[in-house]
Amino acid sequence: MLVSGLDPLTRHLRTGAALRYQNPPRNVNYNLHMDHLGYPKYLGHYGLGIVSVPLSAARLFTEALFPLEKKNCSLIHSLFWSIHKYPLPWIHENDQSLGQYLSGYIKFKGLLMEKIVGVSSDMLNSEECKAVVVWSEWAKKGYIEDGVHGRKVKVIPPPFTISRKKIGHDTTNILFLGRDYYRKGGDVALKVFENLKKSFDNIHLTFIGRITEKEMLERVKTDKRISYFEYVSKRELHNNIFPTTDIFLLPTVAEAYGMSIVEALSKGIPVVTSKISAIPEVVEDGVSGYLATPRSVKSFTSKCALLLDNVGKRETMGKNALEKVERDFAPTNIGGELYDLYLDCLS
Repeated sequence: MLVSGLDPLTRHLRTGAALRYQNPPRNVNYNLHMDHLGYPKYLGHYGLGIVSVPLSAARLFTEALFPLEKKNCSLIHSLFWSIHKYPLPWIHENDQSLGQYLSGYIKFKGLLMEKIVGVSSDMLNSEECKAVVVWSEWAKKGYIEDGVHGRKVKVIPPPFTISRKKIGHDTTNILFLGRDYYRKGGDVALKVFENLKKSFDNIHLTFIGRITEKEMLERVKTDKRISYFEYVSKRELHNNIFPTTDIFLLPTVAEAYGMSIVEALSKGIPVVTSKISAIPEVVEDGVSGYLATPRSVKSFTSKCALLLDNVGKRETMGKNALEKVERDFAPTNIGGELYDLYLDCLS
C-alpha cells in the first residue's frame, strides 16, 4: 500500500509520490491510500512562521488515530510526512530528513525541534519500520544525524523517463519555475535576467510562480521579454513550455532535491542552479549544467552567459543531461532496486 498526503495547493499527489505510483516495480501492485487530514493551502508555501510547526506536528501525529484499511497488502510504503504507527511492516520515503526540513526551510531550531525530530526518529527506528528510502546521500546523512539507524537508510531516487520533444522558436528561452518566490530565488532570477538583457538582445524569460513583490510584479507584467504565469498545468508545462526552453534557471536558497531540476534534465535542458544540499548529486557542474553561488546575482549571471554565448555548449549539456537521467533514473532500474528492498523488508 502506498500512503501519501496531497499537495496543499494542487490537491493532487506530490510529484515524487505520483512517480512512485505510476511506476510500480515489476510484480508489485500498489493500492493508494490518501491521508485523511489535509494541510491548509498556505502550508503549500514554505515561508512558514513558528505557529505552523506545532500545527504540522499535531496534524502528523493526529493522522495516526485514523484506522488504516489493509486492503490485502503485505507492506506499507509511506511518503513524505506520513509517519505513523502502521499495523503492518512499513518503509518510509522522503527527500529530506525532518531535521533538514525544519532547519533548512524554516530556520526552526532549539529544544522543540529536537523533541519533534526525536519522536519522528523513534518511530522510524521501531522494529515495524523496515527501511527509510531517500533520494540522495545528502538526505541519508540528514536522517543519520537525526538519530535514525544508518543501516535502515537506503538511497533510491524517483523514476524519470526522458523526452527529446523540441519545438522550434526564434529566441533563446530561459525558464524559471518556483512555487516559493524567495526560497526558490525568484527575486534573484529576475535580477539575473535584467543583467543578461544588457548583453543579449534575443533572449526571453518565462517566469512561472507567484511574485510577492508588488513593484517587481508590475515591472514584469509590462516587460515584453518576460512571459509571466502564476501557475501552469502539467500538460502545458510538458507539451509547450519545456520543449521551447533552452536554459532552466533555479537560484534556490533552500532545497531538498529539486524535482523540477530533474524534470528539466529529463527534457535535455541544461540547468543553472545553486550549489546546495543534494543538487550537486543531480547536476554535474560543467557537464549537464552549472552550479552557482546561492543568492549571488553575479555568479548566476556569469553562468547563464556561458550558455547564452555558446549554442554548442547548450546542445552538449542537454545531451549529457539526457544520458544522466537515463543512467540514474530509469524506471526499470529504480523499480528493480525498490523490489529488492521490498523483498528484504518482508523476509
